[in-house]
Amino acid sequence: SSDVCSSDLFLVPNLVSGPTASLPVRQAISAALNRSFISKTVYGGNAPATNPMALLLPNYTSVLAPSLAGAKLPAGSAAQARQILTKAGYKLGSDGFFRTPSGHELTIQLQVIEPYTDYVQDSQIVQQELRAAGINLVLDAESGQQFNANQDSGKFQLLISNYGYTPNAYAYYYNMLESSLAPKKGSTDLTGNYGGYDNAQVDTALSTIASTNSAAAQKSAFSVIEQHFVQDLPLIPLFEQQNEQEFNGNVVTGYPTTGDPYASPAIY
Repeated sequence: SSDVCSSDLFLVPNLVSGPTASLPVRQAISAALNRSFISKTVYGGNAPATNPMALLLPNYTSVLAPSLAGAKLPAGSAAQARQILTKAGYKLGSDGFFRTPSGHELTIQLQVIEPYTDYVQDSQIVQQELRAAGINLVLDAESGQQFNANQDSGKFQLLISNYGYTPNAYAYYYNMLESSLAPKKGSTDLTGNYGGYDNAQVDTALSTIASTNSAAAQKSAFSVIEQHFVQDLPLIPLFEQQNEQEFNGNVVTGYPTTGDPYASPAIY
C-alpha cells in the first residue's frame, strides 16, 4: 500500500469583498480552529496536521524556507480569536457575536458541497468552534454544480475545498495565488485563486521561479511566497488529506510512494 499527502483542505476566503476580506477576521477564524479535534472526530485522526505555509510535506521539503521550518498553526483558542477581533475594533454583542466596526453582526456564509459528507461534518464542527469565538457561521450545503459555479465566479464569502494534486510546488502556489487567475467581473475562473489574492511581491516571486534554473534563486523566491502566505492568510489551511491505495506488489510497479511522490494517485 501507499500513503501519499497529495492535497490540503482549506477554508477559502473571499479577499475582495465581504467579512473575510478583513485580515483580522481570517486570523481569528484560524486561531479559533481546533484542527486536531476535527481530524480525530471526522477522520479517526488520519488527517495529519499541515503548516501555516500550507506546504505539502515532505513532498515540497526542498523549497521550505529555513526560517519557517517547524512553524505550526494555532492549536485552537476561542479566547485568542476574540482577542484578535477586539484589538481590530470589533465589539462583542450581548448575543455572543461580534459586531464589525461599522456595527454589523459578524456573520459569514460557508459554502460546502452537500454530498461530501465529511466536509459537511467538518463544517459543522467549524461552525461550533467559531460560535465560541463570537463569529456567526452560516452553513450553505449545495450541489457540486452550484458550488463550482459560485467558486469560479467569486460569488462566496467562505468555501471549504481542497487544492494540490501536483508534485510541483510552483504549480501548487501559482494556481492558488497568482493574481492574473482571480475571477474577473462577468467571467469565470477555472484554475485557482478563487478568493482574488493580489500581491505584487508574490506575483514577482512566482515569475522568478518560472524564469530561472537557479535552485538558490528559486528557493529564495519560494521563501518570499511562504512568508506572505503566513502573514496574509490568503487561504486558511485545515489539514493534509491523505490518498491511500492498496495494490498487489507482485503485479503493480512504479506507483507513487512517500519517497517518490511524483503523482497523486487519487483512485476516485
